[in-house]
Amino acid sequence: MRFVVEAQLKHGSGSTDKVLVTQYFRSAIVSLIKQGIQATNISFYHELFDENKLKLYTFAVYFDQGKFKGDTIETSGHIKINISALDEWQAVNLYNAFVYLKQSHQNQHPFHNRFDHRDDDLQISILSIQPIREPHVESDRILVKTASPIIAREKVDIKKDFFVSATRDEAKFKSLVQENLKLKLGDYVTNKTDLDKFEIQPVEMKKTVIRMFDKCVEASTGRLLIQGPTNILEMALKCGLGSKTGSGAGFIFKI
Repeated sequence: MRFVVEAQLKHGSGSTDKVLVTQYFRSAIVSLIKQGIQATNISFYHELFDENKLKLYTFAVYFDQGKFKGDTIETSGHIKINISALDEWQAVNLYNAFVYLKQSHQNQHPFHNRFDHRDDDLQISILSIQPIREPHVESDRILVKTASPIIAREKVDIKKDFFVSATRDEAKFKSLVQENLKLKLGDYVTNKTDLDKFEIQPVEMKKTVIRMFDKCVEASTGRLLIQGPTNILEMALKCGLGSKTGSGAGFIFKI
C-alpha cells in the first residue's frame, strides 16, 4: 500500500515567511505517526514501538521550494510525505493515524523534536491523504532511485552500530542491504530460496550524512539496479531497502 500525505508547515507565530526546518524532520514525522497511532490503536502502538517490531514501511519527504540553508531546509511550508508499506495491517494503521490527525485538535499539531529546539514553534496541518498506485514489476531486473537515503547498518554489539555507504565499501553495502531484506521478507515468502536470488548493484550513488534521531548516520543516495524474482522486487519497493526504514530511510521508486 502506498499513499501520500500533503501537509502545511508554519511557525506558531503565524509568520507567512519561508519556513525553516532542521534536519531532524524525520524525527518529527515519527513523533507525528506515534501520536496518531497511539490515539487510534493503542495495542498496535505498544506492539509496534514498545516491542520494537520490524517496521515494514518507509517514508520520504518532499519539501516544496526546498533548499538547504546552512544546517536547515528552507521551504514554502508545503510538504508531501510519501508512505509505502509491505504489511497491510501496518499500512492501515498508518493511514488511520493520519486521518485522525487531520480530524483532531483543529488539525494543528506540533512538528518538533527533542534534539533541536529551533523547531519548537513549528506546527503541521494535514491537507489531504491520497492513495497512490503501487509499483508493478514485470522484469527480474529494474532500475530504481532513492527518494530517501539507504542506510546499511551492521550491529557490532548492543550499543554500537557500523554504518557504511555504497561508495566507501560497495561489497559491504550490498551484503548488509541484501541481508536486511531477507530478514524483513522472511515471513512473506513461501520459497525461501527466492530471497537468495535478490541482489543489488549500485549504478550511480553517492555518500550522504543524515540526522537520524541523535546520530549523524552515513547513508547512500542515487540509482541502483535490483534483481531477483518479481515478487521479491515488488516487496522491496513496498518496504524499502536497508535499515531504519520506519524512521524515513530507504524509500525507492522504479525509474
